Amino acid sequence: ESYSTEESYKALKSAGVIQITGGEISVNSLDDAIHAAQSVTISGGVLSLMSRDDGIHADGTVNITGGTIDIQICYEGIEGEEVNIGGGTISMLAADDGINAADTSQSGQSDRMGTFGGWGGSSGDSSLLVNITGGVITINAYGDGIDSNGSITMSGGELYISGPLSSNNGAIDYDGSFQMSGGILVAAGATGMAQTPDSSSAQPSIMLYFSQTQSAGSAYLLTNDSGTVLLSYTPVKEFQCTVFSAPELTSGSTYHLYESADGTLDNATLLYDVTLSSTITSVGGGSYGNSTQNWQTQQNFQPQQNNQRRP
Repeated sequence: ESYSTEESYKALKSAGVIQITGGEISVNSLDDAIHAAQSVTISGGVLSLMSRDDGIHADGTVNITGGTIDIQICYEGIEGEEVNIGGGTISMLAADDGINAADTSQSGQSDRMGTFGGWGGSSGDSSLLVNITGGVITINAYGDGIDSNGSITMSGGELYISGPLSSNNGAIDYDGSFQMSGGILVAAGATGMAQTPDSSSAQPSIMLYFSQTQSAGSAYLLTNDSGTVLLSYTPVKEFQCTVFSAPELTSGSTYHLYESADGTLDNATLLYDVTLSSTITSVGGGSYGNSTQNWQTQQNFQPQQNNQRRP
C-alpha cells in the first residue's frame, strides 16, 4: 500500500468515503474541514466546523440525514455534485455560497477566503442537484445562499437564507430548475439576481420586493386571514427582496406580511396583503442590479487571505 507525502491542509480527509454517525467533532482548518473524494454521509453527531475553504465537501455526493452541524465560518458551506439533505439541524456562515451543487473538478479557486461572492455563468447540468427533503437549514451567505449549477428540488424541511448584499449574487441561484413541492422556504437578499422556484412547482411561492433596503434584526411573519402565523424569520443582514413558500399557501387565498421588533404579532406592522394569483406571485416590483451595500463594508468579514490551494 502506498501513501502520499504531499502536504495537505484539509482536516478530515478520505480518498473514498466519510461516514459520521455520532460523536462530537470540532475542526478549525486552513482547507476543507471535511473532504471526501467520493461521498460524505452524516446521520448523527454534533459537528462544529471552521474552514478557510469548504465546510463539507465531496467530489461526488453529500448525504445528510441527521446530526447538528454548525459551520461557523467557511468559504462555501456544503459542496458536492449532488447534495441531499433529509434531516438534521444545519447552520452556516459562508463568505461565498452556502450550499453549492457544482462540478467539483472546476470549483477550486486560488484565493478561497480573499473575496466575497462571485459571478455565476455555467449552463445547467442535469447531474448537479441540491435535494432537500427534511431538516432545518439556516444559511448566512455573502455569495449565493443556495447555488446549483444544475437543479434544486425541495419537498420538505425548512430552509432559511440571509443572502447576499450585492446584486451580483442571489439568495437562490440555479441554472436548471427549482421544483418546490413541500417544506418552508424563506430567502432574503439582493434583487439583482433574485430567483424564485419554478412556476411549474406544486407548491406556491411569493416574491416580495421592497422599495427601500430593509434592515436586519426585525422578524417577518406571514399569516393567513385567520391570523395564524405560517412562517417567521429574522434576517441577520439587510435585504431588498424575500421569497416565501409554505405548504399552507394556496392559489386564490390572501396572506399578510408583518414586521415585528419582538417576533410577535402584538406590536407588528402590516407591510403587505398578498392574494396568490398563480404559483409564483410577485409583489412590489424589482430593481434589477440595484444594491445599496458598499463593497468596502463587506471587507470587515474577510479573514486573512490564503493564497495557496492544497490537495
